[in-house]
Amino acid sequence: MVGASLALALPRLAGAWFGPGRDMEIALVVGRESDHATSQSSATLSPPGPRAIPFGAGGDFLGLDAAVSLPVARAMSIVVRFQDRIYLNQLPLIVGDRVVSDIVADGLREGLVNAPAADLVVRSTDAHRVSDQQHLARRLAVVSPEIPI
Repeated sequence: MVGASLALALPRLAGAWFGPGRDMEIALVVGRESDHATSQSSATLSPPGPRAIPFGAGGDFLGLDAAVSLPVARAMSIVVRFQDRIYLNQLPLIVGDRVVSDIVADGLREGLVNAPAADLVVRSTDAHRVSDQQHLARRLAVVSPEIPI
């Protein structure tokens, strides 16, 4: 996948909507995703079935990415992220033109119309664990001064 993104952090808006200590980011992404196969590897594949994605799951896309970081405890936060990649063959579908969408999909070898995704990440910043590691490093330095800290 190759692409570029333009992201905007919105901590003030996140604080107003979700409360203090929250953070929010939105991004616009443009890119190209492609599947690569050699002629030898594709020669061994069985014919595609009725539920197969033509041309694989790739093509040129525009994407929207929005994320919110919410602290839930002193050393823990949750990040919720929503994404959607809109492939170029979806643009004619916005105005209801299925024929043009199929022509664009065939010409650009795009098999997907869009690819939505959602992530839920729990992050822990265990301060006690860090201080225990620092304490252990100091003890090692006393035992063996040649080990750098």
